[in-house]
Amino acid sequence: MSENKAVAQFKFGGNTIEADQTGKFTIHLVNGGEWLFDLGEIGELDAILAEFEQIKKGEHERVFWRTNGSKIIQLRIQDDSSPQHVHLVEGGTRKAYFRRNEIPILRKNIRILTSEGAPYGRSIRVLDVVEEDRVEEIITIQQVPLNNRNSNSPLVVEREFTREAKKVVDSEISFRTGFDYYVSLNLERHFGIRQEEKIAERIMVRMEAQPGEFKIYTIVWKEVWITGTAEFELGKRREKVPFRLKSGLEPEIRQEIVA
Repeated sequence: MSENKAVAQFKFGGNTIEADQTGKFTIHLVNGGEWLFDLGEIGELDAILAEFEQIKKGEHERVFWRTNGSKIIQLRIQDDSSPQHVHLVEGGTRKAYFRRNEIPILRKNIRILTSEGAPYGRSIRVLDVVEEDRVEEIITIQQVPLNNRNSNSPLVVEREFTREAKKVVDSEISFRTGFDYYVSLNLERHFGIRQEEKIAERIMVRMEAQPGEFKIYTIVWKEVWITGTAEFELGKRREKVPFRLKSGLEPEIRQEIVA
């Protein structure tokens, strides 16, 4: 492992996994020695293990590349042993394995080591943000009926309407375990979104119905979203990430006379 001190070490079976403050992960396997992964690679590993958890039987193989493109990592489940094992092969030659029933605890340990607040995201930063479109989405509809059919004088009602929503920004693709939190965090910082920040809108509506009329006033509440693309530096590579920013609330007042 690197000279950086391990932030934690966890066991799964007779094996261990640990991480240092830079986001370098070491998995020590009794049957295969020491395996080093960076943040992106541990995310790829976790995604494949999640898929293997759902597989009931049969032989399966998945592959991912080292971040620097130097080697291919193969993961296999084979039916030739009892208990079954997950086999790791790097570059077609280096091999190791651990028990398949240890997948859940290994994945739990990966989640702990890559959880919100981990220091690894310091190498992830937003380089550019381009806002491309404005989209309105209806979230709720409120109706107020004014029945003035049996009156000889106008009916006037004033009423206040309010709506509140959490201001958020969502990235529309996933880089798997470890990266996603920091992608979202950098977008929030770019747009100046504070934790649990709210968007609030209040309107006062004057509603009228003439003698003999039956009117329905409709207040349509819409969320306003800004869509666009952000360019990120993720370690040694760059990625473009589509995003959606909930930027506001907009009411629309409609009215109709009921025949």
